[in-house]
Amino acid sequence: MDTLQKMFELTLHEKIGAKPLIRRVVGKKFTDAGISLTEDQLQAIVDRIENLKEGEETVRTSDIIGDEIADVNIEINDKDIEEAVKKVTSFMKDEYPVILEGVADSMLEEIKRESETNVLSYREERKAFEDRLEHRWGLPLRLLDTFHLLALEAGQEFNKHYRPEASAASDKTFDVLTRLHARACQVAAEVITLLKAGLADGAHARWRTLHEVAIVAMFIEKHRQDIAERYLRHAVVESYKGALQYRKHYKDLGLQPLADADFDKVQADYQKALTDYGVEFKSDYGWAASALRKSRPTFSDLEEAVNLEKWRGHYKLASHNVHANPKGISFRLGLSHNERNILLAGVSDRGLADPAHGATLSLLQITSTLLLTKPNMDTLVRSRILMKLQHEIKDEFLKVHNEMEGRVGPK
Repeated sequence: MDTLQKMFELTLHEKIGAKPLIRRVVGKKFTDAGISLTEDQLQAIVDRIENLKEGEETVRTSDIIGDEIADVNIEINDKDIEEAVKKVTSFMKDEYPVILEGVADSMLEEIKRESETNVLSYREERKAFEDRLEHRWGLPLRLLDTFHLLALEAGQEFNKHYRPEASAASDKTFDVLTRLHARACQVAAEVITLLKAGLADGAHARWRTLHEVAIVAMFIEKHRQDIAERYLRHAVVESYKGALQYRKHYKDLGLQPLADADFDKVQADYQKALTDYGVEFKSDYGWAASALRKSRPTFSDLEEAVNLEKWRGHYKLASHNVHANPKGISFRLGLSHNERNILLAGVSDRGLADPAHGATLSLLQITSTLLLTKPNMDTLVRSRILMKLQHEIKDEFLKVHNEMEGRVGPK
């Protein structure tokens, strides 16, 4: 662990260690005496000083470099030490970053030379782990893949069939719901990928987003056209806030300034939206303010409005995997109840049930919400199939989870 520190100290010692300091002091002594030494002569004297025997206090330079150069008093006094310290201080100020950069460059080159072997070994270990995870969780994961594909196919067919009619009618509700469903399918794919990689906590964090998408879709479906239009229009609020942040920090980030004309356009759109919908429109969920009759609505208000506030506890639990709060470092889905003191920094084959169940349920909610805006035999049957499969997936994941909770030992 301290390899880099040792390398740095060795480089530092070579630059400002005892021998370089002695060379400076001795060289100055001879220079002050009007004597010019070769590098070999100076090094010979320094070597002799460094190897003084016990009891020796003086060195006869004529014995080292010949009688042609007289002995010189090279006693090191307080003034010599003070000057040496000044040189070291100056060196540390000017050369310290140079040494650090040199050590980093050397280590990086070594790392890159070994990277092919190390990365290949790491990938082989990950592949072996994922094979073991697949062996244990294979059935529920395959069912989850099937569920995702069915939801994706249902959304694609729905959009293809009804898009021309919705476009002709300027149906904003249809547009918002199909776009939210497409995003939900993508997030669900991310959850599945993280589960298969043994990253349950990351999967749980992505379920949090999927839950948000489902709640927003259900709320918009409940209130339809007016709220769908407000939701789409709210993008100008987010753009304006983003433009303000960009203007504040672009110099620190080394970016180009936002053109005045572009900023003026964003600001004008923002002000027009507030004129049309009221000052409450500028809050994060301002697009829902009129429907909720609240000036500053929150996401929990949306949950309550669609009768899904019971998931607030699960949502908060998943939030620990998003934010840097203390609960997020003490509670990990990837650890069993008797492993809480382990620092989980990588993969684990535990904890897949909760994010899998949550993702399946949220994807069911938004898919059914979309399909049942056009109720017919096809959409009703598709929704029913997904509901039945969701229950089966929940049971299969829970079965493996319970088996593992009774198992002791390394994963």
